[in-house]
Amino acid sequence: MTTRGKRNRKRLTLLELLLCIAVLALVSSLTATKASTMIASYRFRREASRLEAELLQSRELAVTAGIDIEFTVKKDKNRLFCDITTDDFVCAGVQRTRRVILREVRRVFLNDREVREGRILFDRSGEIDPQGAMTLHGARQTATVVLPEPYLRRMPGV
Repeated sequence: MTTRGKRNRKRLTLLELLLCIAVLALVSSLTATKASTMIASYRFRREASRLEAELLQSRELAVTAGIDIEFTVKKDKNRLFCDITTDDFVCAGVQRTRRVILREVRRVFLNDREVREGRILFDRSGEIDPQGAMTLHGARQTATVVLPEPYLRRMPGV
């Protein structure tokens, strides 16, 4: 009887195996949920940074190239379409448009007012209309993108 009892103790029972599988499944599902939340958060922050970079680049281009740039924002479901339009007089007056699509954005506020479509104008003198901030709302987070400050021109001889 002692040899038979030792053999049974070394074996893994079906109940123990099912219990281990259930614990592993629970731990992996919790980890997957946390990972998907972290990935969505990273994507949203990346999209807000892209928008801020596009706004800064538009202002820099308007001033350095001496052209007016219209930055149009259109909201559609969970995407934000940013159309950057410029009258490029260097290339024989051709109007150029570039589209940037930002995902993971659910609501857009321009100066604390929700918009489905908005327009920001960067003129060649460095002025920006309107000034203020753009707030983006994602699934569980918010990001504020401050519109670039207008250039301060120095007076000649100062």
